[in-house]
Amino acid sequence: MKKLLFAIFIFASLYVFLFTFLASSQPPIKPVEPAPRPRPDIQPSQPPSGFQKRPGPEEFRPLPRPCKGDLTVISPITIKYTTVENNRLIEKTDTLSHWGFKSIVILAQQSNQYYIKASFKLKNTTNESFELYPLWIRWGNKTPLTFSRAHFGPFGEIEFNAPRIEVSDRGCIDSGYDDRLIIGGPRDKCFSNDPLIFFSARLKICIAAGLQSRIEIRSPKAGEIWEAGKSYQIIWDAALVSGPLKIMLIYENKDTGLINSYPIAEVNSTPSIYTYTVPKNIPVGNNKYKIYITTLDGSVKAYSSLFTIKTSDVKRISPPVFSFNFPKYYDNPNTKEVLVKGNSYTITWRQVRETNADLKNIKIRLINRQTQQYFWVTEGIPNRNSYTYTIPHNIPDGLYIFSIAPMSEEFWNQSPEFYISSNNDIDLVIELKNVSVSWKAKYFLDYVHLGEEYLEFEIWVMNKGTKYLPYVPIVWRILNEPNNVVILQEEAGFGDVYPNKYYKAKLRYTYAENTRFISWHKERGWGEGPFIIEAEVDPKRQLYEPEMTRGDNLARKIILYDMHIKGGRVK
Repeated sequence: MKKLLFAIFIFASLYVFLFTFLASSQPPIKPVEPAPRPRPDIQPSQPPSGFQKRPGPEEFRPLPRPCKGDLTVISPITIKYTTVENNRLIEKTDTLSHWGFKSIVILAQQSNQYYIKASFKLKNTTNESFELYPLWIRWGNKTPLTFSRAHFGPFGEIEFNAPRIEVSDRGCIDSGYDDRLIIGGPRDKCFSNDPLIFFSARLKICIAAGLQSRIEIRSPKAGEIWEAGKSYQIIWDAALVSGPLKIMLIYENKDTGLINSYPIAEVNSTPSIYTYTVPKNIPVGNNKYKIYITTLDGSVKAYSSLFTIKTSDVKRISPPVFSFNFPKYYDNPNTKEVLVKGNSYTITWRQVRETNADLKNIKIRLINRQTQQYFWVTEGIPNRNSYTYTIPHNIPDGLYIFSIAPMSEEFWNQSPEFYISSNNDIDLVIELKNVSVSWKAKYFLDYVHLGEEYLEFEIWVMNKGTKYLPYVPIVWRILNEPNNVVILQEEAGFGDVYPNKYYKAKLRYTYAENTRFISWHKERGWGEGPFIIEAEVDPKRQLYEPEMTRGDNLARKIILYDMHIKGGRVK
């Protein structure tokens, strides 16, 4: 029995020793931190303080929203608006402090909408994370503009750029609290349940009325002459204009309706000057050029007065060294060759005068007489007095010449003028036929029978080309030949003109006399004659006939006083 009790005692002592040893080797227990303050927007579903339960997926909640004082705007904020300084339109940057006051002037442009832009920073003043939505900005009684959802980390900062805030045309009247600029957020769920206000300041806006954006070109001036290859200054005034400007050179020929534009540069509106070098190969034009300056959106633009561009590098001598056999010369200056695009022609020439220039090789240009633009026929070939050339398809229709020179370009000799056309679809012809008068006086009309006297003639028109023409305009006139005074002139035309078919119209002009003793021509103001009838087809060149006239677009007849209705004298 004693041995059993002794064994129990030994076992118990060993147990106590082991428990004490193991307990002393454990780390000390940390004190329990107090639970964070409860928030109205988070339900107190947590277990007692100091014990954290691992939540399930259904128990996750969004970040809490800030309470009053948790977020603040870093003052001042930045305001941008469009205004005028030194007669120029600029975007100006200003600042506005919390609970401050500012008065600004916005330019009244052509639109009736005016706006400001604001940017600011929001700072989290706590060591907690927040979700902010909605964040909004409002001026006056306008509808608030909202931002996208934002997440703030502890003591974090976020910069916001507000959308354009449209403002009203209030003039400069003090409107009190209606002109406040306010930055706010969601309702305060910690204290007052009122919307959070992060920033508030008074911003009085005045609208400057009656100001207009404009551009005025000061140079070049009307009638100024520029030479190709030289540099000139383009000078302008730009009032209330911001941003880049586009400058162009415009060629306009009102006679042919041709308009070409040549881009020059894109420049800032200031300084208002640009140096431009005129290209050497630009077409010449007498008062056919103008400078065009515009904003990129085309809202403000201006044209200069017409001025001239001429070339200074063309050398000519007289008499010529070369004379052309083709294209041909014609006695009638209105008769010219017509060369069709895509066809090949042999240009021929001969030397008609001695010269010291080296004529072993020559070069030839094709020059447009209206624009002076040139195209190389050849930049160098042996001089064999002929060259076969195919008219390109990509050159404009019009009046041209060939110009020939030695390789040194000591001189240039030109060919007769000719026309280049896409085809021969229009070749108009006009004739005057069956001209007669009713009077029988041998010399002058000192005595006229009672009744009616008349002049009668027919106009005949044909298109010798291949194209159907819906309308062909005609003008005819009667002139007093010695003084070339137009007595009468009228216009009309033929419709539905088919090729290679004559169309005619008979015209008759009647004059009634009320007295036997006053001469007809003096009373009518016709003069003593003789008279001329003229008829012209397509006088305004509306049909763009390739050769324009070719000698048969105008018909003339001379009327003498001793003409008779059955066969008087007609020249």
